[in-house]
Amino acid sequence: MKIISFNLRYTDDPNGHSIHERAPRVLDILKDYQPDLIGFQEVTPAWMEELAVLDDRFGHLLTYRYPTNLEGTPIFWRKDLFELVESQSFWLSETPAVPSRGWDADLPRICCYTALKNQKTGKLFHYFNTHFDGPEWCQRESAQTIIRRAQTLGNEAQIACTGDFNFYPDSKGYYAMRSFFEDVRAKIAPDNMQQTTNDYSLKLCPNRIIDFCFYAGKGITPVHYEVITRTYDGKFPSDHYGMFFEFELS
Repeated sequence: MKIISFNLRYTDDPNGHSIHERAPRVLDILKDYQPDLIGFQEVTPAWMEELAVLDDRFGHLLTYRYPTNLEGTPIFWRKDLFELVESQSFWLSETPAVPSRGWDADLPRICCYTALKNQKTGKLFHYFNTHFDGPEWCQRESAQTIIRRAQTLGNEAQIACTGDFNFYPDSKGYYAMRSFFEDVRAKIAPDNMQQTTNDYSLKLCPNRIIDFCFYAGKGITPVHYEVITRTYDGKFPSDHYGMFFEFELS
């Protein structure tokens, strides 16, 4: 199972970094890595226009986080591999069923969820994709909101949760996620301190790791972790690097 998580940066930026200029770089990475599942963050209507080329091969779930704030965390899945069994979007707040801003968050934050049946094996795979806010209290409570939903799936359910979590591996928000989930990087590549954001610069900022893939369940084993640091003639696909994760499932 191959998963890419990618914060695409919601807006146009100068010097060769508009959405229209960056989109072919993102699509080139997807072509080379051939993911089975993709979790994007900061996706807007402009980005969905660019990603429409994926529609032949991928189904997707997208719920914008607020009627006046059209940004979301869509999940894309290979239509030839998966059958969508269940989907849900919920807010990281005290009222997860309605568009809302939780705790001390600056913005409404959302999580997308899909239950996907592997058409080859018949097994279910559960995938969450999200984007956390910055304040510590909000991050801890957001983690617990996702964990409560994941716990309803049963102890043996195979689950992955990707996103831009806006926390570091030594934060309380991170440890809140680790109270239920394992972290792919910590499990198989703990010495890999490659930063996951770049601000359109090659300046090295080791340890600036805020994009993760967490996982849980029986028979799910991470085998590959990679921060995709590819650039194109000095230009970037986004102000975050793409994240590539691979699992063996049994």
